[in-house]
Amino acid sequence: MVQKNTSRKMNSLSFIKTGVLTIALATGLSSAHGVSAAGGSLTLEQKSPNATLGQWIITKPDGTEYKTSLKTKILNDLTAGTYRVAVRAPEKAVTKLSLTRGVSVLQESPSTIMTFDINDGESLHLKATYTYTGTVKVQSNPSGVPFIMSDMNGGKFSGTTPAVFHDMDPVMYRVHYDVTRDCEVRKSQERVLIEGSSLIFYSNFNCGDRPISLAGKTTEPTASGKIPTPKAPEPAHSDMPDARILQTSNLSEVIPGGNIRFTVAIRNLTRGTLHNIDVTDRFNPSSVEIFSLMDGGIIDGQNIQWNVPELFAGQVWTTTFEARAKDHLKAGDRIVLLAHAVSDEADAALYPEAWSSVVGVGIAYMPQTGFRYDLLIALAALVGAALMTISTNRVKQSKV
Repeated sequence: MVQKNTSRKMNSLSFIKTGVLTIALATGLSSAHGVSAAGGSLTLEQKSPNATLGQWIITKPDGTEYKTSLKTKILNDLTAGTYRVAVRAPEKAVTKLSLTRGVSVLQESPSTIMTFDINDGESLHLKATYTYTGTVKVQSNPSGVPFIMSDMNGGKFSGTTPAVFHDMDPVMYRVHYDVTRDCEVRKSQERVLIEGSSLIFYSNFNCGDRPISLAGKTTEPTASGKIPTPKAPEPAHSDMPDARILQTSNLSEVIPGGNIRFTVAIRNLTRGTLHNIDVTDRFNPSSVEIFSLMDGGIIDGQNIQWNVPELFAGQVWTTTFEARAKDHLKAGDRIVLLAHAVSDEADAALYPEAWSSVVGVGIAYMPQTGFRYDLLIALAALVGAALMTISTNRVKQSKV
């Protein structure tokens, strides 16, 4: 009797073990099958300062190709393997590809082709960013004048007029002509280079009856001995259009660490509705910190971006945000922001300067402080109090 019960218990335990093993094996197979069935995903994104986009060409591991020209496209259930992705960028655009997984940057390349692996269950993001460089020309009458040019990002350029600089970033530039004070001329000029266009700095020099006098240099007089006749610069347009975008600040100067409030306004001066207006405000992250964005504003690198779905004729779209000047800035530095807007129906192609606006805030001199200056203030207060006491005693004695 005891042997039979023992045998039954052993059979029961053996059956339970077999069942558990079978379930575990089935679960493992099911899990493995589920993992192999879960393909990867790839999000394609194109970012352009205008409405022109390129075309993606994706070559899959089996050699087949997929093409799309959408601004954003998500590809799901991708087979694990090696993918080759190329983009046909818009004409004259400078392309940058960036591959990320979450917040981690896997690859960055200035080319238009990238090859990478996608694993099962992996989600990657590939972004193509297009920028359009331009040309900056520095001219003068007469020529042969040295100059120094700087941009809002701290870049420095120098040369002698006439000079041409190619593949320049679309930012604000400042030119300073190296001449002495006895020449009547606007020595410094500031202008904004619009993407894909040319920017010309031009200056006529009037030094009276003398040849142009250069700072720290000796200039030979002209061969004829006559002052050359000034030549007027060619205007970009025969008329100056009203600004479509306007950026202002509540301060013209700020101390290091101080706060500034900026306002960006878009005006629809057309007779129709503007749609899908992309607003970009470029800043230097090493000079200023941006916060308190509203109206859907986001920060992407050194750009603040907004999108206005529609703006009716005659209406104005306005947004404000706060900024803080970095503590390391010194007196004489400047914080510069360049706002730019594009829209499908806008007249930016005809009047590009009307769709850009620059605002600058200078760094003011901070009042000196410290132990010595605090001691001087305290001594001044003591002297003032003593003088007041002496004066009061004299008044009392005179009354007596």
